[in-house]
Amino acid sequence: TLEKGDPYGSVLWPAASAVANHLMSTGTNGDDRDIGQQTLLELGTGTGLVALAAAQAGYGKVIATDYETVPLKLLEYSAAKLNGDEDLNARIETAKLDICDFDTPLPDADIVCAADIMYE
Repeated sequence: TLEKGDPYGSVLWPAASAVANHLMSTGTNGDDRDIGQQTLLELGTGTGLVALAAAQAGYGKVIATDYETVPLKLLEYSAAKLNGDEDLNARIETAKLDICDFDTPLPDADIVCAADIMYE
């Protein structure tokens, strides 16, 4: 069961679509390293589109974070059930993270993505 939560995880914000589109179209992070050996950290996963796109684009590991559990649970479901025969949960890890909690360090990653996380 899902808990009640912040509705922002149910809205596809424009920057998330743009970042996801960029990840899918380039298949690179701008350097010569193989993205299959890299970890991408997404801050504020919301709908999970950017994390799903990063996994589909070939990143070896994607860490999708949010300060609410509802978006993380929905992303786990989407990664497992809505990508044809491929279960993207093998490459996507979810973690609860509040970016305003300055005492909690960010997980280690090669690249960090954040799309429309500062809206108030």
